[in-house]
Amino acid sequence: MANCFKVVIILGFFSSLAMALDTAKIEALGKKAVLEQADMAQIDAFVASAVQEIIDTEDFGNIAEVRAAVVANSKSEQAQYKPAFAAAVAKNLPQGVEKAKAIKDQKRQANALINLMILMESLKNPALVDSAASMLGSDNVAVRYWAVRNIASLAVENQKAAQVGMAKLGGMIGKETSADVLEQIARFGATAKINGAKKLLFDVADMRIKGYQDWSLMNFEPDGAILSLLASSITAGTENDPAAVRFAQLLAYAMGRYCNDENLSKAKKAELGEVLMATEAGALAKLGIPQTSIKKALTERGGTAAVVLVEYKSLYGDDGASGKINTVLKVKSVSGLPVKDKK
Repeated sequence: MANCFKVVIILGFFSSLAMALDTAKIEALGKKAVLEQADMAQIDAFVASAVQEIIDTEDFGNIAEVRAAVVANSKSEQAQYKPAFAAAVAKNLPQGVEKAKAIKDQKRQANALINLMILMESLKNPALVDSAASMLGSDNVAVRYWAVRNIASLAVENQKAAQVGMAKLGGMIGKETSADVLEQIARFGATAKINGAKKLLFDVADMRIKGYQDWSLMNFEPDGAILSLLASSITAGTENDPAAVRFAQLLAYAMGRYCNDENLSKAKKAELGEVLMATEAGALAKLGIPQTSIKKALTERGGTAAVVLVEYKSLYGDDGASGKINTVLKVKSVSGLPVKDKK
């Protein structure tokens, strides 16, 4: 689970104050045969009230309930209701973001913006993409994470969101320090329906590969998702497919780091082991290399460098060019992890 997300979960459970948002009237509107102009105004007022409560609340114990109430009441079989609710969301959430930006207390500002971003992502309203994009430059990593996640979620089906992502996200890759944010940029690259999106996935993968290569990488958890995204982007049967090459190299370096880093803490070694096992169970199986030997090496055979090295050689051979991955994915060769510079 991304650290940014963990921060938000904590915000939702500081207390158990009763929720101030009144849902009875809005629930009744979803059951009416015909909505009048006054009903439309009531929908708008409900969304505006929810947004204002998120902005104004200093004790965040009920914000998760407020978000859940808005999402639950965004759905109805009534023909007029859903578009009216979407219009209210498109009007009030961007206004809420601007109001939240004006909060002078930095902690309250961040909490309000994070919760507004989470609500936006849950509603998946394409009209919110510009508001999400306005937060990409935030100093708060959790705000950036949810802003990118909003754009990535919308870009799966919405062309404008895909265009905004292409215009904004590429420039973040060389500057972004959070692996969790980079993971969401990679997700955009893998899933957005627009020409050129895959380059963002490849650029993030290249950053992770370089991090292993120069031994600067210390947060391994996102690589499970990035390896999965790369695997889903491989064009089967293509020799040295760019996604396959990066998948093979990133996994090789991750295995090499497990085998060769004598200074890894127990927790970090376990984190890296989880990446390897998840990749074996998910990506490798889907790519036509079903096996459980990495998991057995880590859980039943002691998880030593020696037993994992056996698995590395099975996938890549002694030379990085003659293992199962080279054969199945048609990847000519991969590099072994460079020796760490002791200087």
